[in-house]
Amino acid sequence: MDGVKNFTRPMDNYLPPKIDKLGAVVPYVTKDLTLYTVPLGLKSVGLESCRHFAYIGETPQIPGKFFLEKALELGVPKGPTFGKLKNGQAVTLPDGRVVEPSQVLGEPTLSQYFSIIPSIASTESTVLQALMDEAAFQSFRSSEKLLQVMVHLSSSVVVQSAKYMQWIASFGPATKHIFVGPGMAKDSAHTSYVAERLYSQKLASLYPSMFPTLLSPDAAVPTDLTSMATVFADEQLIHGEAMLKYNILPLKRLDLSEALSTPSETDTQTMLAEFEASLESSLVTRAHDYRQQMTSAIQNDTNVDNVRFYFLGTGCAIPSKYRNVSSTLLYFHGSQAAMLLDCGEGSWHQLQRLSPPTLTEPTTAIQRAQEWSRLIQLVWISHLHADHHLGLIHLIVQRKLHLPADVFRPLFIIAPMFVLRFLEEVAVMMPEIADAFVGIPSNCFDPTDLLCTECVTEDGVIAQLQRNTIDSTIEASGSSSSDPEEEEVHAAPSTNGLVLTIRKTTSCGMASSATTEHNPDEGVEVEDPSLLKIVYSGDTRPSETLILWGQDAHILLHEATFEDDKCMEAVQKKHSTINEAVEVARLMRTPHLILTHFSQRYHGIPMQFHPQYPLLLQQQQLMEAKATAVEQGTSVADVSVATPVLQTTPVTATTDVVVAFDFMTVSDRELTWAKGLTPLLAEIFPALPVPGEEEDEDLLGKEEAAAAAAATGRNQG
Repeated sequence: MDGVKNFTRPMDNYLPPKIDKLGAVVPYVTKDLTLYTVPLGLKSVGLESCRHFAYIGETPQIPGKFFLEKALELGVPKGPTFGKLKNGQAVTLPDGRVVEPSQVLGEPTLSQYFSIIPSIASTESTVLQALMDEAAFQSFRSSEKLLQVMVHLSSSVVVQSAKYMQWIASFGPATKHIFVGPGMAKDSAHTSYVAERLYSQKLASLYPSMFPTLLSPDAAVPTDLTSMATVFADEQLIHGEAMLKYNILPLKRLDLSEALSTPSETDTQTMLAEFEASLESSLVTRAHDYRQQMTSAIQNDTNVDNVRFYFLGTGCAIPSKYRNVSSTLLYFHGSQAAMLLDCGEGSWHQLQRLSPPTLTEPTTAIQRAQEWSRLIQLVWISHLHADHHLGLIHLIVQRKLHLPADVFRPLFIIAPMFVLRFLEEVAVMMPEIADAFVGIPSNCFDPTDLLCTECVTEDGVIAQLQRNTIDSTIEASGSSSSDPEEEEVHAAPSTNGLVLTIRKTTSCGMASSATTEHNPDEGVEVEDPSLLKIVYSGDTRPSETLILWGQDAHILLHEATFEDDKCMEAVQKKHSTINEAVEVARLMRTPHLILTHFSQRYHGIPMQFHPQYPLLLQQQQLMEAKATAVEQGTSVADVSVATPVLQTTPVTATTDVVVAFDFMTVSDRELTWAKGLTPLLAEIFPALPVPGEEEDEDLLGKEEAAAAAAATGRNQG
């Protein structure tokens, strides 16, 4: 049960049932498992409107051990007859005798059963009564079959009600119950990985202004199960926790060997001291000296912060221990408002580890969630890849949950049409979020009509956005066509990049489109006659159009998925290398470059920034060559690699580049000094490749992505 908190999200109640031609629900079947979907409350709503499903899993029956000696004693000839007996079939011998499988097989392992019970809103819910009456569970309640374990997603209020307790007690004393709902699970007061927490604390110990100490969620104490002990045996009731496992086969047992635990403060300080002791003394001295210089310079700087970046996810494709998928929050000091650039899965949880800039006193997790919900008013989704938008649903749900009704305003989401269609379909299943967001097609807004983030919540904004015309989008894209039909064709690109211009005292922006090259014709530019220009590349190959629209930008946030030795892979997957991003910044004439969206190969500073980069690259290639030799069964003794010939000039310590980390926060005023950290961090945290954590960019699959792109074109056209 990896991350039990995620079991309580509304979307986790829905695994769409498979429906046959007659409209009946059919099970999912694999060689290892049959999963039955049990719709709850069909009589009142019908299958298409059903939103709650329970699941019953069944493992196949495993034949008993085949006793060769017994078969031979009975005169069973070797060959196909052995196979028939092993598969449970009786065989007839040449002399007419019939040998039954039970004569030569040990006791079979019977099918094992488990069930997942969905989250039910209240004890008064009709779904609860439907669950109580569901015939699919009757055979387990009558002792005809044994349900090994039940996983309950409901809150403590529902689970501890007399009605619910009586129902689960009817399954008998042999059934285990694991509770993962609110108030029942052990709340994790740490990140999903202890290694990530320690990694972040190492950074915080060196440069606390940029790498704040991560905050913990309020550790909720789960409901004491002793109150249920009069009905159940102690070993029947189990608090869910992160990484808990329950083995059904071959041994039925609870496994807490990998359950996460939070190191004590003493242990943490000991590990940090060991970390610093492992570094060369000269490197530690340089790091501490630079920290003092940076702190002093920023304190003496008379300028003010205009925008602050909070990096919630700096990796690509799938999360790793050290980098979550794409999301960056921009906080505008003038208007005290915030927007998100992309929103990958887990962005909301990442955000809860950081304190909002508007709160200074020690805060609770609820206070932080309420304040972040108030601040975030706009989300920009660059393109339709899952690692850039799957966190939207949880963000929408949590934002509505934490904002009082009198101050709640819908979240504005600017995204490709395919993403907006996805949100609309989710809102059909979850009508409670239908009024919680406003979707704006990212290719269909006029540059003179997009209002600033502090204005988008005002009355009448939706009407203004709906008045946008295709003509204005074409003009902003640079098309000179006057044929309406031709304009409509040009007006439907998937958007990707962003250029945002803000004032020093307010955060205001207007939008128009620019095209980058991740998918054909991608990109959007946002600008306002102000003083600070910020460019976000999205996923892209180096783009001349983005360079043109972003000329003289103050800050460029550019993807750098690969190091330069993987330039061919970057071309193939339509991403950029580090040096390509550096070249874009040079051509754009921007003084500040922040790199993000790294391959999950690299959890620290890419070794391209290390002063010993050629040597490290040679060592990496040698490791890869030896691994290949082992796979091929050849000797590794003679494996060697030549000194790598670099195709491009490696980034050096003089390059003005900031490498983004998860949970890093930096303002525009601090960037001048933040750049100087890169060569130091490259020596302290070199990102040596992590085996098994390479990204899989083709998450959608080529065919599915092509279909999605085609659908997007049809919808937008």
